[in-house]
Amino acid sequence: MFTPSIVGGGLVGYSFLERTRETQLDTFARSPRLARDMQAFESRIGSVETSDDLLADRELLRVALGAFGLGEDIDNRVFLQKVLDSDIGDPTSLANRLADKRYLALAKAFNFGGQGGARLPGSSAAEDVRAALKSVPSAAALLADDALLARTLKAFDLEGDASRKVFLQKVLTSDPDDANSLVNRLGDLRYVSLARAFQGKHSAISADLVARVSDEVASKLQGLGSADDLLSDRGLLRSTLRVFGLEDQIDNRFVLRDVLNSDLDDPASLANRMGDPAWRDLAAAFDFEARAAASASVYGFAEAVSGKLDTLTTAEALLSDEALLQSVFDVFGLQDVDLDLFEQVLDSDLTDPASVANQQEDPRYRAIAEAFGFAEIAAGTPRAEAQERIGNLITATQKATRQAADVDGLFKDARLMLATTNFFGLPQGASEARFAQIVLRSYEGGQNAGIEFTDDPRYRALYDAMNFQPEPAGRTYPPGFGEAITEAYLERQFEISVGEIDPELRIAMSLERELADVVSRVSTNDARWYAVMASKPLRAAFETTFGLPQSFAALDLDRQLGDLKERSARQFGTSRLADLVSSDTIDTLRQRYLTAVSTAATDNAAAANPVMMLLSGSAGRII
Repeated sequence: MFTPSIVGGGLVGYSFLERTRETQLDTFARSPRLARDMQAFESRIGSVETSDDLLADRELLRVALGAFGLGEDIDNRVFLQKVLDSDIGDPTSLANRLADKRYLALAKAFNFGGQGGARLPGSSAAEDVRAALKSVPSAAALLADDALLARTLKAFDLEGDASRKVFLQKVLTSDPDDANSLVNRLGDLRYVSLARAFQGKHSAISADLVARVSDEVASKLQGLGSADDLLSDRGLLRSTLRVFGLEDQIDNRFVLRDVLNSDLDDPASLANRMGDPAWRDLAAAFDFEARAAASASVYGFAEAVSGKLDTLTTAEALLSDEALLQSVFDVFGLQDVDLDLFEQVLDSDLTDPASVANQQEDPRYRAIAEAFGFAEIAAGTPRAEAQERIGNLITATQKATRQAADVDGLFKDARLMLATTNFFGLPQGASEARFAQIVLRSYEGGQNAGIEFTDDPRYRALYDAMNFQPEPAGRTYPPGFGEAITEAYLERQFEISVGEIDPELRIAMSLERELADVVSRVSTNDARWYAVMASKPLRAAFETTFGLPQSFAALDLDRQLGDLKERSARQFGTSRLADLVSSDTIDTLRQRYLTAVSTAATDNAAAANPVMMLLSGSAGRII
């Protein structure tokens, strides 16, 4: 039976535990029962499809609950099933209504009641919303979905804007990469983050990273468009790597670029293959790969071009807009384009068989010229008529209730199917549509996989530009899920063992994790303080540090909130919990807590000693 080695209490005991932590954890992990539990979880969790499966396997359930500090609930099956089956996207679900947010963290990680399968522990509210927004193709669709809109605004701390639909429409469609756009002129990073998340660009950085860097650094990181942008700014790169404990890798540029551009859904990607999970955390904070895929889709192109069509009447106008021009090349799958030749293609008279566009072997060039209709506009055709294909594409993507998940989903949406096939210049008609469906299905796999029905590159360009994201068959677990849960289980069990000897040291050990969890899961500062009040270890840490009496918990909650914020501002110079997560401040908080604990223990010992009471005068004057 493993027993932690502890030398002294308070700061002395904590310092000893920190110095010997890794060695003691390694020894603890080899304990027969603990090693058996962790090995069983990692090997069998992939076969768990429902909450019933998890509840029926006591060995796995013990690890799952232990990872979130909920081991005492293992026999409370009815309650646990309701928590595990909670839809975390529904504010009225049980997991969301419980004051103890450990249950929400459990439900969120296994996600039996929601879409998309399990998630790595610790994902933020903003990250959850980003996942939901992937299937929302237009601002109109989001604004029409009251429930998702409410979740989205809450995640970005913008609940006060719920009734400002016209304003939100402009924010959602504003270009966060344009310094002169509405979201950047507003001067509020919350709107920039919202626009990025909605447009599939995500936030340039995760909510957790925002909380761990200065406002100046966060502002710069929000403007990054690629991994190369980050790598080109050494100061910004250093600040970022410091957050993930990777500062010593600052000169390892080739690895950094590959990690930052990793597809996190691909177990074989470099970020998922690195031994240190900090690398995957770094890639997830930016998710450059997903942002690039979204911007190269028909949805990304439609959003990019929708506000510019009125002035986009010449080839010169398109060529002078580098971002939009790249979007055109991306959506049609074109690379290394000769710009002089491309300008001639754009200006081609498509009624002339000898025009440059018509002479190109690649039919994608003619499709682009036809979509933009610059020659027709020059000949006097109204712009809206000449660019009808682009206009129809914009309308179709905006009116689609959700992004097509696969080829069959595209062809079930007649408006979207007609608009996209016409935009790419594919033949129109019933038989032509059936042929297009067969070709696109062959790219998905299945019985026709590998059969080359046509060498026309427009079909492949259309398939790639749809950015299909089908729901995987069966339940999915992200790479590293089993290891993340067992690592959390090991740490929690070690803390429990320490707590059986010294409860205050257990609180000190868990302080950083518990506080970081609150900051990443909860959006607003006041809500974070309420979460602290609902957490026994965090409440104990703050009340002891601030010297508050036991009766403090009986006060009105609003009074408690005000007092905690006031004392935090007085002791740490800030009432924002996100500021306390920084390594320097969390160390100060822990030291003050352990000092207060030691002082209280000394006072209690003195109070129990009659001689000390007499010497201190606390027993009264002797006459």
